[in-house]
Amino acid sequence: MKFDFSYIWINLIIFLCAYLIGSINLSIILSKYKNKDDIRTKGSGNPGSTNAFRNFGTKFGIIVFLFDFLKSYISIIIVFLFKQFLTIYDSNFNYVLPLIAGLGVMLGHIFPVYFKFKGGKGVASFFGILLAFDFVLFLIGVILFFTILLIGKMVSLSSVISTNLTSLISFIPFFYFWPLGFIHLNTPFYVDSVMLVIGSATIMLTHIPNYFKISDGHENKVNLIKYFKNKKNEKIVSSNHKEIN
Repeated sequence: MKFDFSYIWINLIIFLCAYLIGSINLSIILSKYKNKDDIRTKGSGNPGSTNAFRNFGTKFGIIVFLFDFLKSYISIIIVFLFKQFLTIYDSNFNYVLPLIAGLGVMLGHIFPVYFKFKGGKGVASFFGILLAFDFVLFLIGVILFFTILLIGKMVSLSSVISTNLTSLISFIPFFYFWPLGFIHLNTPFYVDSVMLVIGSATIMLTHIPNYFKISDGHENKVNLIKYFKNKKNEKIVSSNHKEIN
């Protein structure tokens, strides 16, 4: 692919638009206007899905996670579809990198312009990028995340290790040449993997405070097996209570 300066400005515009979309933090908005309580004053003070789960419950956490996950995934797919359509009329659009939209969303989520550049840690948005990159790589990332979480019981540790491992695994040529690698069409070889590395490296930096907590033994731990057992018991108790009434 011959280099053209159009390569820069088209992708810069996409990145900036995606950054503004990523800066929309549903966790802050919902906690302030629905729960009447700013999530940034709760728990770790981080407006991400993990802190949302811990302080506002499972449903709230799932909604926040899905929003952060989908805003990066959908942004990439929209840019890809526009690229395929507009390339018919202007070859400059061959230079568009769909994954740069996901990276823009992720960085917007971490450094939101609407909230004084203090946002989440970008893990959910990174997994949205992974899904767009390749479904198999996404599954590998999910398996890695939950395996490490079951063993280490720390979300921060699972997040950092799974995102960095998947970004390195993405350099395997297989992901670029098989049918599900369609997102890489007309994209310079390995550029998308480099963007994953940038994303995972950023996640490493956002978790610096967690490293100190881990070394001090103060990092929050999650026991998934115990969590699901408690949920099951709660349902049984609730069901028995309804039968009595």
